[in-house]
Amino acid sequence: MPTTVLGGLLAAEVVFLAVLTLTAVAVLGGRRWETRYDGAVRDAQDRVLRLLAGDGDRPAALDAVAALPVRHRRRLVLGLVAAVGPADRPLLADLAAATGLVDGARRQLRSRWWRRRLAGVQLLTAIGVDDGRRAVLLDDPVPAVRAAAAWWSSTVAAPVCAPELAARAEDPSGRVRHALAESLARCGPDGAGVVADLMFTGSDRARRVAVLAAAGLHDPRVEAAARTLATAPDPGLRTAACRLLSSADPATVAVLDGLVVDPDPGVRAAAAAALGAGRMGVLVDRLAPLVADDDDVVRVAAAEALVQLGPVGEMVVRVNASTGTRSLTGDPVP
Repeated sequence: MPTTVLGGLLAAEVVFLAVLTLTAVAVLGGRRWETRYDGAVRDAQDRVLRLLAGDGDRPAALDAVAALPVRHRRRLVLGLVAAVGPADRPLLADLAAATGLVDGARRQLRSRWWRRRLAGVQLLTAIGVDDGRRAVLLDDPVPAVRAAAAWWSSTVAAPVCAPELAARAEDPSGRVRHALAESLARCGPDGAGVVADLMFTGSDRARRVAVLAAAGLHDPRVEAAARTLATAPDPGLRTAACRLLSSADPATVAVLDGLVVDPDPGVRAAAAAALGAGRMGVLVDRLAPLVADDDDVVRVAAAEALVQLGPVGEMVVRVNASTGTRSLTGDPVP
């Protein structure tokens, strides 16, 4: 029995050493393979950059890129896309199409392996090329692919893609919902109507996507939807609505006036900040009590808002600091 155990241990050690040796050979061989094309990659890059500068030879640049392995070709194009401006992207897209990268990426979109689908989406997004499978990949089973497809849509099809992005705002993945919000925001003012509709009619999860997308949109439709959102049962949505309300419109002022007495301190603080950002000086008397609020965050937000409202607001803060029973930091005033 001991001899059998010893033989088994020796056999296992031999197998381990063999695997270790093969791994080392593969790694070193891969490094040699990588360095083998360094000169060719630099030459192709120089030729493409000269072509972008307007004094290069297009056939020579195409030949230099096409001679590279697909992996190096892809890295070269992606690196150049990140380095050049938007005006040069069409030329790089043409280069990628002429050297087979676009066709290869489109084949990857149909792969059973999600990493290949993701790689195809990333390349087509970088060079700004659309494909009929884009809408299909918005419903891919893998969240990373869905998120990348959302960004791809806003790159090549904005603002037309806004409705199809909004239709997926219920996605179970937070990563995908964040990508959908960023993509809807990239649709700009032309997509504001879709975002506003989502805030009016969507579920709480979809409304959070709409709120994130609306952060950079200054549109009357979005503000009207935010006023409706200010009555939502969820305090997080009411807080988000306050951050979208910054105009001096009477309807907006009335909504914020009601929210400064909201039972949730986060909502009160956000409402105070919105009143200050909108320079709504007529409501100094509504903000003044918040400087003595029980919540530290509310007191600080109210003080900052009052200071933004000018001399009258500053005077309220100074008077509270000298006669109040509680400082802005929450420490009792002696």
